[in-house]
Amino acid sequence: MDALLCCPRDPGARDFLQILTRSGFLAVTRANQILRRIRDLLRTRVAEGTRRRSEDGALGRLALDRGWLSVEALEEAVLEQAQLRRNGLRFRIGEVLVRRGVLSGVQVRLLLDIQGRLARTCADCGRVAVVPGPCGICGQTLSLSPALGPYSSDGEFSQDLVAST
Repeated sequence: MDALLCCPRDPGARDFLQILTRSGFLAVTRANQILRRIRDLLRTRVAEGTRRRSEDGALGRLALDRGWLSVEALEEAVLEQAQLRRNGLRFRIGEVLVRRGVLSGVQVRLLLDIQGRLARTCADCGRVAVVPGPCGICGQTLSLSPALGPYSSDGEFSQDLVAST
């Protein structure tokens, strides 16, 4: 319990797992497995939530309309996304396009904002919303989230505690 006193004000899962590994309560390999599992579950939940597959096309069409990518690049990204889904990984099309280097994170953020799907978070209470303005819980101004998707948590789980060897 003393180890938790050294945590940041609002520790995330990575912080908590690092404390458990440093304290010897959890092996690093197991902590990394937990992080990967949480990441995959978050992506699956986002993919199966209120989103529809047609929204991938909407983001792609918006990028095509702006001349930011070719039809071929979009088709390749959609095929890669389908392969990832068959493997149980739920990546949004914007994530695939950024990973492939076709679009930048700034471009995807702009497209998500146009769609009304850009994530915003409250620094005080942690609420996540896609609507700009004040937080519906505590009234503080919502700021842009650090990740591409509608949930900002994914960035916390994108790296292992210790790189695999």
